[in-house]
Order: sequence, then structure tokens, then C-alpha cells
Amino acid sequence: LLWFFGQDVAGAAAFVHPESSLTSGARVVLSERQIGDRLREVATDSTSWAGAIGQSQFSLAGAQAKFALARTSTGWTATTAQMPSTHIFKPAIPALADQDLNEHLTMRLAASVGLPVAPTEVAEFDGERALIVTRFDRRQDSQGTWLRVHQEDTVQARGLSPTRKYEAQSGRDVIDITRLLREHVPGGHAKHDIDYFIDALAFNWLVVGTDAHARNYSLLHSRTATRLAPLYDLNSYLPYRADRSVSLSMRIGFSERDPDAIGREAWDELARDCRPRHRLPEQTAAVITRCDRPPALNPG
Repeated sequence: LLWFFGQDVAGAAAFVHPESSLTSGARVVLSERQIGDRLREVATDSTSWAGAIGQSQFSLAGAQAKFALARTSTGWTATTAQMPSTHIFKPAIPALADQDLNEHLTMRLAASVGLPVAPTEVAEFDGERALIVTRFDRRQDSQGTWLRVHQEDTVQARGLSPTRKYEAQSGRDVIDITRLLREHVPGGHAKHDIDYFIDALAFNWLVVGTDAHARNYSLLHSRTATRLAPLYDLNSYLPYRADRSVSLSMRIGFSERDPDAIGREAWDELARDCRPRHRLPEQTAAVITRCDRPPALNPG
């Protein structure tokens, strides 16, 4: 099971059979129909990993249906240990109308206010629409070869079970993540990444991003440094909220997770706890101001 699903995973690892080669393997270019079939299949069965594209041997975290492919000069190809995936395909969550467009717009909005985010696009394959997310744990070298980059989410970084992603379920909270960044991000980069994390908290509060839990914040590891990764899986619950009560994944000061109950006092309390004391409320206000300018869905 590990060999089958482990040839293309998050981060820098690839799990292969001892007799396999990491330097050979044919690229299988997929047709629009094949990708459309795969989207139809995972939209109805999120546990269907191999499905119509049986050559893609990958594993992706998270409850939402998704699969990974590699973008090449000849088209979209299946992935193996030899060919890392470069993009993640996500059909909309069936119970949430146009959720794929929601995620794309929320990601574009985050980028427009200056937050580092994974690039996204929306495309259609054989009548099936999908959000396509560029992987931030992949990079190209000077010869154009795709390489894997080591990453781990903040729950993994603490050596905890993936079930502990929500603060309400004994998961990580804001203070623990800021402490993690201070411990592992070097020098002056730590302050930068903590500021960026606080901006992300403010953004998710504004858009009512109810799923911004600890597994949706990750660390990227290079030979020289550990840094907070670009944001991903950003969604606004505002289009679906109606009169429902909602809670954020992490408290902002005091014991508040209700976005309507969070105000200046809650941000002041958080500032005292995580110690960017002199600027956190002003930093939050700056994000609010920047969010007042909606982005275009398709930049450029």
C-alpha cells in the first residue's frame, strides 16, 4: 500500500520498491476526456485514488476530493516517483455551490492584499470544471527538471496525530504556531513569518474562513532555512452562511472563535499573548483596508 500510494507524496519523499529506478519511466500524457472522467469519479467518491488514471500513484492529505498531475510541454501527465506532480486538481465540494470558484476567488483576494498564496486557476475538462492549484512543494532546477521540496504542516511539525488539526479538538492554536515559528525559522525571518501568519489570521477572520486549521499552515524546509509556506485551501464561508452560527478554527484572544464576536479587544489580547504588541491591531486594520479592493478572477 505504501509503495502504491507513496511514489508521489507531499514534500520531498518518494516511497519506491527497492528494484525500481528513480531515473527512468515513461510519461503518460492524459487526454481531456481522461481528466474529465477522473474529475467525475473523485467528485462522487473522494476515496477513489487510482480510478480512471491508474498510472498516477500519489497521496494527498485532506478530506476534500483531489488528485495530482504534472504539467509538461506536451500536456498533463500521470505522476510517478520519477515524475513529481506539479499541480493539484480539485472539483467543487458537492454540498457547497461553486465552491471551486469560491476557493479561487478567496485565494486571489488573499494574493491581492499581499499574502503569499499558492497560484490557482479554474479550467474545464470534458465538461467538468476544476480548481487547479500549483504545488509550492515543487520547483524546477536550471535544467527544467522538477524537484520535490520537503514540507510538513504545523501538526506534523509537532509530531501530533492529523486528527488534532482543530483547536477545539485539542489541536494547535495561534500561540503554539507562533512559538513553532520562533523555534524553527532562523533569525529575522521569524518575525517576518509571524507577521505573515497574523495577516493570514486576520484575512480568514474577515472572509469567515472556517477551515483555516493547523494543517492548513505548513513549513517549507530547504538546506539553509525553514520558512512558513504559501497559503492554500483558503475558502470563505460567507456565501453559505445565511443565518447559521459559525466558528473559526482558531481563537483570536480570550476564548472567541465566533467571527462576529471578535473585535479590537480580542486582537489586543492576542498581541499580548504572541508579543507583536505594538503593531498587531494596526496590522489587522491594514488587512481590512486592503480587502476592500476585490481582485479580478483571472489576473493579467
